[in-house]
Amino acid sequence: MGSVHVCNLARPIPEANLAAICDIRLEVAQAIADELGIERVVKDYHELLADRNIDAVLIATSTETHAFIIKDVAEAAKHILCEKPLALDLASIDDALELVKKAKIKLQVGFNRRFDKSFKRVREIVSSGEISRPCILRITNRDPDFPAMEFLRVSGGMFLDMTIHDFDMARFLVGWMAIKRNWLIKKPRYTLRIFTTLVGSYVPLIIALVLFPKLEPGNPFFFISMILSIVGFHIP
Repeated sequence: MGSVHVCNLARPIPEANLAAICDIRLEVAQAIADELGIERVVKDYHELLADRNIDAVLIATSTETHAFIIKDVAEAAKHILCEKPLALDLASIDDALELVKKAKIKLQVGFNRRFDKSFKRVREIVSSGEISRPCILRITNRDPDFPAMEFLRVSGGMFLDMTIHDFDMARFLVGWMAIKRNWLIKKPRYTLRIFTTLVGSYVPLIIALVLFPKLEPGNPFFFISMILSIVGFHIP
C-alpha cells in the first residue's frame, strides 16, 4: 500500500513535493525511490520528523503501528494522512486523536472511496432528498484474494481493515451508525460475518462480509470493487 501512495504523490499530484521515503526494509524503499527519482531514503521515520522542511507525513505502515506513529508525528507538528484503520482498539485511537487535537494539525484517514465521483453523486442524491427518506442501504465489496499472512498477523484482517470501508461509506451517505448485533459464521468453503446496525436515525442496515477461497484470473469476480444500492421511501 505504501508504494501505491508514493506513486500517487509523485506522479498525479504536481502540488506535492515528495521529499523522502521511509521503510524499515531499506532496499524496498530504495528501489521505489530510484524508479521515481526521489533522492532521500531513510529507515527511521524520526529522521524525517526532525526535518523542518517537511510539512506532512503519509502513514502507510501496518495497522498496529498507526497510533503511535500518529502521536510521534503530531508531537512534531506535521500534518498527517493515515491509512485506515487508525488502530485496532478505541483507547489507542482516542489517545492519538487527543494529541492531534492538542497539536492543532490536520489528520485525514485514507477513506478514498469518499472521493469517487460515483459515490459522491449518490451522496448528493441522498442529501437533496430526491429519494426521500433512505430505508435500505446495501453494500457489496469484492476482493480477488485473501491478504498475505504477514499482513494478517499485524492487522485487523478482512473484518477490520477492509470492512471499515463499508461502515465509512454508510456513514458518508446517511449519517452516524450504531452497531446492534454481529455474528461470525464459518463454513468449509467460506466465512461469513454479519453486522446489523442502525444508521442515522432511521436506516436499518445489514452488512454481510463473505470470504471465499482465492479466485483465479479470468474469474468474473477477480477484481476489487464496491457496489452499493440505496432505497428511500416517502412519508406524507
